[in-house]
Amino acid sequence: MKKFFILSSFLGFALSNAQMVLKKHDGTVIPDGTVFTVNSYNDDASKMYYRLHNTSTTESIKVKMICESVSDNYVPFDMFQFCFGGNCMIFITENMPYPEGDFIIGPGSNSGDDDFFWNWTDYDTPLTAKFKFYEVDAFDNEIGTPIHITYVYDKHLAVNDVNTTKDVLIKNTVITNQLDLNSKIKTSFQLFDMNSKLVKAGDLKAGDNTIDVNSLAAGIYIMNVKNANGKNQTQKIIKK
Repeated sequence: MKKFFILSSFLGFALSNAQMVLKKHDGTVIPDGTVFTVNSYNDDASKMYYRLHNTSTTESIKVKMICESVSDNYVPFDMFQFCFGGNCMIFITENMPYPEGDFIIGPGSNSGDDDFFWNWTDYDTPLTAKFKFYEVDAFDNEIGTPIHITYVYDKHLAVNDVNTTKDVLIKNTVITNQLDLNSKIKTSFQLFDMNSKLVKAGDLKAGDNTIDVNSLAAGIYIMNVKNANGKNQTQKIIKK
């Protein structure tokens, strides 16, 4: 009895101190309840990369994820791929814990560089898939505070309706020498290539702004704008 009490106390201490947080590859925290919206499919811009981080410096955490719901227009075995912990599935099954077996994230570690959500299929009506990340105990009982995110594909959205806070209007998303935009407020931006490498960053003043991109190689880039309230706007930019 005494040994069981000591073990229970230790596990309770470990679980109460272990925490998880979801982040983009650039380190931006993805808050609980985030909706990731895309209007393209089967391309890099429609792929949502993430890492699940263990913020504890002393304790490991055991984690799972499930799809809580997917819209009725989704046909099982259509090409929607999601990866977690380096393991990938090319279809969605509602309410099935994933991955199979134990997935442990060590102290100060994360789930790796290869985790993402990605729709490969065109739908006439919006596709909505809701996911939950959560910690479990040794018996796979859910514990702690989960993180919920929603992936939405809607082909009818205009470019500036995708993942936008409406603080910044990007005037030209296909560029050659410069990127023109207008910001309602003073904010900051980061520009990443498709390998998640930061290639340019700076501040935006309220009003019209011009960013020189002449030195960048031709290709697809992701611009991330973050305002003073911590809200993010993400936009795909094509450099000719």
